[in-house]
Amino acid sequence: MSVDCTEPGETLRELRLSLNVSQRHLAGEAGVDQAVVSRLERGADARWSTWKRLFSALGREIELTAHPYGADDAEDFLKDGVEARRERMEAGREARW
Repeated sequence: MSVDCTEPGETLRELRLSLNVSQRHLAGEAGVDQAVVSRLERGADARWSTWKRLFSALGREIELTAHPYGADDAEDFLKDGVEARRERMEAGREARW
């Protein structure tokens, strides 16, 4: 199964369901908590090694492919990333106070 999807959690969920595997079973096979599988399927991020373990437990190999952006797209992408980091930092500061 080859899936071209920008959201790995969505791909993980679709593959898991197509194989009729529960989150609990997948988690056990991959050596992670079931809550991790749930969070990732809902869009959370994880280390590359975690993704590899989960997809491997489903009998799949994952690969990373870089697609070129146009100059304007790359600049917008970087600006969005900077803004998202600022918002997370601000939220963290507010949470501590």
